Amino acid sequence: MLPANEIHLWLLEVEQDNPIHDATGEALLSTEELARAARFRFPADRRLYRVSHAFLRETLGSYLNRPPAELEFIAGSHGRPELISGELRFNLTHTKGFTACVITAKADCGVDAEPIDRRADRELVASNVFTEEERATIYARAESERAAQFFQFWTLKEAYIKARGLGLSLPLKEISFNVSGPEPTVTLGPRIADDPAPWRFWSGMASTRHHYGVAAKSCTPMNLRIYR
Repeated sequence: MLPANEIHLWLLEVEQDNPIHDATGEALLSTEELARAARFRFPADRRLYRVSHAFLRETLGSYLNRPPAELEFIAGSHGRPELISGELRFNLTHTKGFTACVITAKADCGVDAEPIDRRADRELVASNVFTEEERATIYARAESERAAQFFQFWTLKEAYIKARGLGLSLPLKEISFNVSGPEPTVTLGPRIADDPAPWRFWSGMASTRHHYGVAAKSCTPMNLRIYR
C-alpha cells in the first residue's frame, strides 16, 4: 500500500533497440493504446509511446497486485487518464530517450521531463510563458547553466498544469516559480483561481541530460521517493 504522505517518482531511460522493452510494450498495451502508438509519424516516437505506457502499466500493477494488461483507464474532460477503479492517482510523461511517472494514494499529481539539450528558441518561449522574475533568474546564471534553469522552470510549470488536469488552458505567465529555497514554491496570478498553499514541488536531474519537475497537492506534508 502506498502511504498517503508519499509521492513516488519512477524514472526510466528508454534505450534504443531494446528487445525487452519492445516485447513488453506490445504484450501489455490495450488495442486503443496500440492504435494511438501507430498514429505517430516516426518509428522512434511510436516506440517511445509503447514503452512508456507499458512502463506505467507495470508500475501501477506492482502497487495494485494486478496483471498490468488488465488495468483499465478512463480519460477526464481534458484528456487526463485515470484508473477506472480510482485506487491510485498518477501522471505520465515521456520525451526523447526518457519516461517518468508519479504515483500517489489520493493526491493530485503531475510530472514533466525534458532533455536540457533540446533545441528550442528559449528566448522566445521565455518571453511568452515565463514571468519577469523567472527570466531574471535564468539570465543571472552563467551561459552554460541557462538551459538547465530554463527547463527547471518549464518542467515545474508543466507538472503543475498536468496535476490540475487542465492542460494549456491555464495561462503559464500567471504561474511563477521561485527556486532559491530548498524546494520550489509557486505564486499564482488571479486568473489561475487556485490556492498555492497545499502545493508541493520537486525538481532535479533525472539523468545526465534530462530535467524533471514534480507537483503534488496535499493538505499534509509529502515525501518524494525516487525509483530508477
